[in-house]
Amino acid sequence: MPIDLLLAAATAWTLPKDPPIKPGGLAVLHRTLTRGAKRIELDIARFDTKAYTLRVVDNKDGTRDLPVAMAAAKCVAGVNGGYFHADRSPLGLVIADGKTLHREQVDSGLLTGIVTASPGRFDIWRVAEFPKRRLPAQALQVGPFLVDHGLIVKGLEATRAARRTAVVTDGKGLGALLACDSLTLAEFAELLATPGVVPGVVITRALNLDGGSSTMFYAAKPSTYRPGLASVRNYLGIMPR
Repeated sequence: MPIDLLLAAATAWTLPKDPPIKPGGLAVLHRTLTRGAKRIELDIARFDTKAYTLRVVDNKDGTRDLPVAMAAAKCVAGVNGGYFHADRSPLGLVIADGKTLHREQVDSGLLTGIVTASPGRFDIWRVAEFPKRRLPAQALQVGPFLVDHGLIVKGLEATRAARRTAVVTDGKGLGALLACDSLTLAEFAELLATPGVVPGVVITRALNLDGGSSTMFYAAKPSTYRPGLASVRNYLGIMPR
């Protein structure tokens, strides 16, 4: 075997056998993945836009934890959302239920993508691609981009490991919210570009959400809660249409 293929095989993530999943709807999964001596736990909420949509849920005063906020917003699963300042003011574009809570930031090397949702539609955009003539019902500017056109984004930070959260899409109506154990951004991108990491979803774009102490994950059924270590400004939830 050529040396480049040997190296690729040695560094590939090993995935568990795919569980049986009905097409469409919502699937909540917990997966254990390994790569050499490294082992991580990954929580996934996979959704189909035929039945579900994304919702940005504001947490301005920081009093609601993720399960409480998701229940109040009628969301069945969710994760932490975007970045914010020490005074809790958000960074980048935030639109919740049609109301713009913070304007777009165009000069950031970090906030390189925008996730948007309207009933029946869900997209991940590069900031330069984002259509501004008609604003969506929900939008969150975050970053950096991890996977684009199915390929790992080059130049991602590869030395600082932290807990991670992301939103991914196949560009055809299937998407997922994910939270996992400590990885560098480069490792996280490699994981999300691994075929089969989200069963049934061929990830074409993956966008990093606020991570580290902010990382959290919740699902109502089956009951799943990965608590965060900090109070966050907003959440990204999955809500039935």
